[in-house]
Amino acid sequence: MMMKFFLDPLRFRIEEVKKPEFKEIKKTTEIKIVKTITKPTPEPAPTTEPTEPQIEIVDKGKYGMNPEIIDEEIPSTTAEFFAHYDKCSGLNSEELYQCSLKDIISRIQAKFEIPPALKSESGEMIAYITFVVNKKGEIDQIEVLKTNHPLMGKAAAKAVGKLPKMIPASQSGRTVSLRMNVPIKLFIEG
Repeated sequence: MMMKFFLDPLRFRIEEVKKPEFKEIKKTTEIKIVKTITKPTPEPAPTTEPTEPQIEIVDKGKYGMNPEIIDEEIPSTTAEFFAHYDKCSGLNSEELYQCSLKDIISRIQAKFEIPPALKSESGEMIAYITFVVNKKGEIDQIEVLKTNHPLMGKAAAKAVGKLPKMIPASQSGRTVSLRMNVPIKLFIEG
């Protein structure tokens, strides 16, 4: 079997390699001084004595910072003693949590009003609501986290807003703000 190789003349080309030409360098014995170097003068050693740090006092109002917002406590999601109503007072930590959650959900159900437009829908409606029980026991910062119907979310948030004042949560003997997340479910038969 014989094989043939073809070279494409457009891609390959053979050229003769030329030797580079070197120019002769003239040798001179003359030396030119370009720059005179002087001995450096020693600098004094840096002091190792501690210096007091400079403290800058910032005027919070100058930079548009609101001191009330900066100093505000971030609500906790857990507490030694959960926010509750009088009905649950005197219970230990876990029992207080369970009692308080049941009581809050039953109060939300009592305050919940089904919007007329939602009555024409059928199936399960759900809204996940988050809110804060502040240090005074008042309901604050009500938000709809997730809902499968916008009217359900609005109605659930409105019902949470109607909750009466609670006994605030406490941690290590002091009252704290507590963030709570509550699922509110409604089943409408159609």
